[in-house]
Amino acid sequence: MPIKYRLEVVGERASDWRRSRNFAQELRYNLAEKYLGTTSNPGAMTTELLVTFRTKQRHGEALQLLRQLMSKHLMENEINVVLVQP
Repeated sequence: MPIKYRLEVVGERASDWRRSRNFAQELRYNLAEKYLGTTSNPGAMTTELLVTFRTKQRHGEALQLLRQLMSKHLMENEINVVLVQP
C-alpha cells in the first residue's frame, strides 16, 4: 500500500525555487532508480512536492533516502515532511 507525503519548503529559502526544484529532481530520480516511489512533477515545484513511497515494507529505506537528500541540499530545516492521510 503506497504511503504519501507532502514536502513543504518553508523559511527564507522558500522563494529559491531553483534550489527546491534541483532537490525535487534528484529525489524523483533516486526514488525511481531504487524503485522506492515517485514524486509529483519536480519541474513545477515551487513550495510543495507530493511524494509517494511504493510499499510499507520499504518505507524506512525511502525515508532514509529523503533525509539524506535533504541533508545533501542543506534543506533539513527548510522542509516540513507531512504525512498525507488517505
